Amino acid sequence: MHMKDANTGKRTVPATRARLRAGKLRTMSQDLIGPCTLYDLKNGNTGLILPGEAADLPDTFYIEDEGDMCLGLAHVQQRARPHIEIAYLEAPTPLHTLTKRSA
Repeated sequence: MHMKDANTGKRTVPATRARLRAGKLRTMSQDLIGPCTLYDLKNGNTGLILPGEAADLPDTFYIEDEGDMCLGLAHVQQRARPHIEIAYLEAPTPLHTLTKRSA
């Protein structure tokens, strides 16, 4: 279920006290797509704000959340550029556990 702004009817609504945080988008092979800003949505999903010159975003990709220090596999739920609503396909993994595995 997507929460809609009653005034616009087209865009998702950020949570009342949305936590804005920096993030990086990565391809399925972990190559960098570009930076983004992440925020929480009322429905429990996550919103992305893409910079104006961002490359086309695939439907499924990884998000490196620099605020929560985690990496998660995500899928696009709704696109309304520059805002994109995503849902995680699996629980995000803390970055410190990923660096231990690769060491």
